Amino acid sequence: MLTKTFQGHARPSLWIDWQQLTHGSQEDRLSFMTALVLAAESEEQKYGLRLPGKVIEQGYGKVHKHQCLKALALFNQSDTAREFPLDGDS
Repeated sequence: MLTKTFQGHARPSLWIDWQQLTHGSQEDRLSFMTALVLAAESEEQKYGLRLPGKVIEQGYGKVHKHQCLKALALFNQSDTAREFPLDGDS
């Protein structure tokens, strides 16, 4: 589910990796990954995100957090749009 990397006395960094999460629905997995992003950010820990078709390199900070949360929020958005079209869409 996540991989920690140690470099000397520095704080460990981690990867939040979709492929490592094997149980639960897509929504459960995205929710858990979101919680990991928020936890890593609150601890000022360097982290990266791996989703199918998208990798966000390790980092931290407000911009990095926003980038990761946006990637999670938009994950498979095109599939959802086809399943649940808006009024006027076919």
